[in-house]
Amino acid sequence: MSNYVFVIDTNKQPQNPLHPAQARLLLNQGQSAVYRRYPFTVILKESKTTSEIQQIT
Repeated sequence: MSNYVFVIDTNKQPQNPLHPAQARLLLNQGQSAVYRRYPFTVILKESKTTSEIQQIT
């Protein structure tokens, strides 16, 4: 999973991992912020209720 960026919502619940380009777009638009650098994780600034949680192994 080295080609994915982990995502957590405002309640610190895991969401579906994103491609780095999509994560970069969210960061540039101000919709997310860097939560952790290793493993690279972003936190959403607004909660999204429509996404399904994916199990991460």
